Amino acid sequence: MKKGIFLSPSVPYGYRLQGRELEIIPQEAEVVKTIFAAYLEGRGRDNIAKELNRRGIPRNNGQGKWHPFTISYILTNIAYTGDAIWQKTFRDETIPFPKVQNTGQKPRYLVEKCNPAIISKEDFQKVQELIASRSKTEKHRQVSPYGKHIFCGDCGRMCRRKVTNGKPYWVCRQRDGEKAACSVPQVPEEEITQALLRLCNKLREGDTLRPLLAQLEELRERELRSNPKVIDIDKELARLSEQNLVLVRLKSKGYMSESMYLSQLDEMNLKLHELRKLRRKILASASGEHTIQATREMIDHLDNAPEFITGITSEIFETVVAKIFLLSADRIKFRLHNGLELTETTGRVTG
Repeated sequence: MKKGIFLSPSVPYGYRLQGRELEIIPQEAEVVKTIFAAYLEGRGRDNIAKELNRRGIPRNNGQGKWHPFTISYILTNIAYTGDAIWQKTFRDETIPFPKVQNTGQKPRYLVEKCNPAIISKEDFQKVQELIASRSKTEKHRQVSPYGKHIFCGDCGRMCRRKVTNGKPYWVCRQRDGEKAACSVPQVPEEEITQALLRLCNKLREGDTLRPLLAQLEELRERELRSNPKVIDIDKELARLSEQNLVLVRLKSKGYMSESMYLSQLDEMNLKLHELRKLRRKILASASGEHTIQATREMIDHLDNAPEFITGITSEIFETVVAKIFLLSADRIKFRLHNGLELTETTGRVTG
């Protein structure tokens, strides 16, 4: 990094790596320009993401939906001006070597004209000022994203938010009315936030969700392979594919006219479409499909989150975490949208 020859392992949307240099992808660069222009026109991140999804604009390799945090990451990524900041995060030296946000522990390096620019520095600066201005406004009317998501791990009741000496806490409603009625003490919101951020960053970097998804898909495929309807559909799909090859050969050797070939091909494609549609319907009703879909959405959400997640938004509760359970003063359980339950400590020293 000091020598200026560091090669970042991640390539921003809008670029591809050509050797050791970033090269602009024209069609993606236009999307980046559209995002910056829309934000400067006064449109919000949610609105921009919805519009891109409505227009069917692909996000990553032709796959995945746009999310507000993805829009935010693009709007705050200095790489689009042609500059780069290196060592925004680093690996802690303690096992298991977690990635830590660099807030001054180590040097950060600003490299100018590191890659071709998509956005002018003037427009980038205007966007940063607008983000800061909107952030100040939102703080005055901010509603906690935790609403209706935090529960007591003892009695199961929904917890409520209370502010003491300017500091927000979450406490079981039953305990709040009668301290002896519940064993779980109130927990500072900041400790819940830090535990949730650790969980999300572990899931983003770790090997938990992808192996789980592979296992779920394998179990579903086993179930489908023993389903008589699916077996029949697969046989028919294979037969039609063979017929398709025969049609191509006959056409190429001149044994079939163009009009007949196209007529037969249209009829065959219609059958293939209906069979695949029926197979997808059976697949959607298979046991575990909801869990598989929820896991895919979680992976997609986390893969396209910023390199290091530093803030909690309602989006996390829409896609990743379904419920939070306060187990004790220093332990919190998170139930994910795919049913998986994971426990994090608050880092508080108890006893």
